[in-house]
Amino acid sequence: MQTCSQKPIISKLSASDTSISFFQIMTHLLFPEAHITTLTSRAPGTKSQIINELTQMNILYDEIVITDNKQKYIKSNNIVLINCIGGTKTNEYFFLQFEKVKAQELARKIHTYIWNESGYKDIQDAGTKDGIGYKRIGKPKFATLSTQRQRHFILHIGKKDRGMGQSIQQEIDEVIGRKFNRQNNEVEKYPHEAYIRLEWVNNFDQIKPYIDLAYNLR
Repeated sequence: MQTCSQKPIISKLSASDTSISFFQIMTHLLFPEAHITTLTSRAPGTKSQIINELTQMNILYDEIVITDNKQKYIKSNNIVLINCIGGTKTNEYFFLQFEKVKAQELARKIHTYIWNESGYKDIQDAGTKDGIGYKRIGKPKFATLSTQRQRHFILHIGKKDRGMGQSIQQEIDEVIGRKFNRQNNEVEKYPHEAYIRLEWVNNFDQIKPYIDLAYNLR
């Protein structure tokens, strides 16, 4: 492998912690000798978001290239080592979509709790496009860190026809001391859901019982 500035090394990022660790090590080893380019097909104008994401993951780079034709870029620049940022977005990407640092930190805490600390035995990624979804194997989602609907945490509680979302929403609003104003069409369309603005939460223990409840009712 040639590592000169004319031969960019393209870093690939995925949601896997193992992949992130690999690229942390690789870029730190190669950075003194190689010119490292992060190549991505994400939307124009998202460079600052990508910079924040790479910084959070401690991955080094020399430049960021946003292009909708990665194949052409690779050929025209005579790339030697190729792994590209494609459509798959990292967990950190979604954490950083929450505007407040407090909300970003709580989003990371929720993710860590569900996957590593809760004791849940049958967790599976739900493959959510606009956020990070959590589900039990063979069952619907029970929670979503959503970048839609005002960027908040959604609990999917029990079966839709039971309509438990509204009563649980009232409980959560009382616990955190703020009322989440739902649209009328949301109440009708998603009666089993409760919503949490993460920047309103003082500590994780306030919402932990409701995550457990949503999990158990699935």
